[in-house]
Amino acid sequence: MPGEEVAKLYAVCARGVSQGAAQTPTELYPAFLELARRSPLIGFGLLVRALRWPDGGILPQAQRLREWIEQYAPQFGVSEPVLVDLRDKVERETRSQVYVVVKIVENQLKDDTFYVEAWSWRASEGFRRLEIKSRLSAEDHQKFPDIETLLRAAICEVSETIAAASLLIEIITERKVFAKDISAWKVDVGDAEGAGDLLTYYPVIFRWKNRHERPRRHQYWPKKWESLKKLSEQVGLHGLKWLNCETACSHTEIINGWVDEYSGVCLALGYKPSEQIGNEDLLEAALNVGTPIVFWMQWARDGETITKELFEDLLGGAKLIDLPAHIWKLRKEAYQNPDHPARRLTLLFDDADRVLPRAIGQQR
Repeated sequence: MPGEEVAKLYAVCARGVSQGAAQTPTELYPAFLELARRSPLIGFGLLVRALRWPDGGILPQAQRLREWIEQYAPQFGVSEPVLVDLRDKVERETRSQVYVVVKIVENQLKDDTFYVEAWSWRASEGFRRLEIKSRLSAEDHQKFPDIETLLRAAICEVSETIAAASLLIEIITERKVFAKDISAWKVDVGDAEGAGDLLTYYPVIFRWKNRHERPRRHQYWPKKWESLKKLSEQVGLHGLKWLNCETACSHTEIINGWVDEYSGVCLALGYKPSEQIGNEDLLEAALNVGTPIVFWMQWARDGETITKELFEDLLGGAKLIDLPAHIWKLRKEAYQNPDHPARRLTLLFDDADRVLPRAIGQQR
């Protein structure tokens, strides 16, 4: 397990002890010993969580670690029933993905400025508003590049207050903001402010704010989301629609032709959507008819043609429901190559099972 991942995991587990190590361990066994001498249960909690960490359970040494836990847990006073309870607890934690949810709304009174609000979300507590402790005030309107600083503050706040194996970043915003490029945004790594690439450290997805502000008007969205979950029983981009350009069809063809709950579940665009939205905007038509997944490239390399086959080769090895995790994995693998398709890709992934409550999601 990489030392950086061990340090993250140790930090999560060390919240349960009165005093952590003077220097954060970066190897699994020393991290275990440091915790176990204070609380054997917390020490074994670290090992069990290591097996559930992203990719941890498939490492070559995973089976040896499982056997070691079984053999030595009783010697540390952790009985088999307690170990079973611990595994169940960690399993529940793993299933309960933690989200950092940032809502970006354009200020109608001043061009190219935005209001920002943020929440955390997890299954056990729902949405919780974040204070966003930052030198910038989230209550003031911001230029778009300033939102990067607010997002970093939101991520830090959630990381420091919620024990979670991983975070997923959701940006709820309006259609025109989807054209903004955030591939160069940075995040804090330990005490190194702005040292890490956002897209390397976290899965990042966009969502359409209209659905959260007026959910009853968007009745086709939850129907298509249910279809997506059924299609996700098998690997592949099932139900994929392809629009190669902004004039590939008419707005009306999408509105009237994608009514079926399985039609337009997933959409790939061969072009980057414009910030200028006309009456024939095909992306907005797809969103209105309920399409929950859309992806496109923020830019093309010189001489490159964006094709349907490019997306199928890049994403076809995953289930639709797993696309955020799959794309994140590809981005991490390609961290040294900013031109890699996964790092140029924007993903709109709108989960109809988690709608921002109107009480906290009202438009200003």
